[in-house]
Amino acid sequence: MTFINVQTGSSQVSGFLNAKIKAELDLWSIIGHVVLWIIVSIITVGIGLFFFPYSFAGYVLNRVSLLDPSTGNCISRLECKMDMASQLGHVILWIIISIVTLGIGFIVYLYKTWGFAINHTRVVAP
Repeated sequence: MTFINVQTGSSQVSGFLNAKIKAELDLWSIIGHVVLWIIVSIITVGIGLFFFPYSFAGYVLNRVSLLDPSTGNCISRLECKMDMASQLGHVILWIIISIVTLGIGFIVYLYKTWGFAINHTRVVAP
């Protein structure tokens, strides 16, 4: 990544290789997120739980910051944007796989949802 110093006009190549990663997850927001998904699960008779891994991954990834190792200042953060249409396609596929494999496919599904979330994540300015 190249940063240009506005005052001097010089550019300096810098990256995130030595950046520290920090997830800012507080207990009360986690509890709120879990309670929300319990309610969704009850209302949808469990079908909503197929969407939970996407929400969980996005929830965690959106609270991750990259910190400058020398100052501890936030230099960037992660932003995970997953649209409902692409999630729905995955959910339908994995519901079918989970039924056919009598639930064993759900284990693989959890890994695939994290991969899906990471593929829809980018590094943005703080």
